[in-house]
Amino acid sequence: MKSLGLRLALVISGVLLCLMLIADVWLERQLTTAIYEEERTQAETHAKTLLASLQTLMLNGQGTLAREWLDRLHGAAGIVDIEVLRRDGHEAFNDLSPVRRVNDFLNMPRFQRETRSPHDPRPVSTPSFQKALQGETVLERATDSFTVLMPIPVKTECLACHGYDGSPLRGVLKLSLSTAGTETRITDMRHNLWASSLLLVMLVGVAMWLALRFSVLLPIANLRDAIVRAGHGERNTRLPIIHKDELGEVAQVFNRMQDDLQGYETRIRAVMD
Repeated sequence: MKSLGLRLALVISGVLLCLMLIADVWLERQLTTAIYEEERTQAETHAKTLLASLQTLMLNGQGTLAREWLDRLHGAAGIVDIEVLRRDGHEAFNDLSPVRRVNDFLNMPRFQRETRSPHDPRPVSTPSFQKALQGETVLERATDSFTVLMPIPVKTECLACHGYDGSPLRGVLKLSLSTAGTETRITDMRHNLWASSLLLVMLVGVAMWLALRFSVLLPIANLRDAIVRAGHGERNTRLPIIHKDELGEVAQVFNRMQDDLQGYETRIRAVMD
């Protein structure tokens, strides 16, 4: 590669590309973390909203309606799974044992509903579920979903029907949301980030090459041509002094050298004459 400007531009672009790669990796991680944190916050807010609606139904004695509402939410967009889990890990609103206990506590057959098959008959006994039973909201991220396990506290209004149970928690709300949209956002963000970085490096490389060409390479080429003409005896050759930088000082030195050579040759001719 004979072009000095091209070599310098490639070297500078390579160094800049390495720096951009490091910055992009760091920025990508920060943005990915921020997006996931936003999804965590939205999932927790969504779970709180659903829990408030569910508690409103239960306080009004609409257990059957609450079960139907949960069933409809199973097919809602973005919701992978939603369940109210009892403290033993089984799905709520399926059998009649809570209804019998409430009716026995009230000494009257106030509530009734039909049994139904749970979505998953296996009880949940994961460490996260046990942690939620301690009163802590747990958030888990899987490959394609985000799960919130939110404890359901016993309110004063609940004691009117569930006063037989002295536990501070009624159970746990499990809400799993799909992260397909989040992954798409992260992928698009990653592609845009790398494409912008490559475009920026190319633009900076071209700008550096143009700057070197007009600020360094052209003055050096003019100096080369002037030296060649001076070697052929042209003492009227002068270099323009455009900028007062290092190249401008070289041009001044060359012009003084030409003046000195012209003066020496004039004196030599006079002596010879």
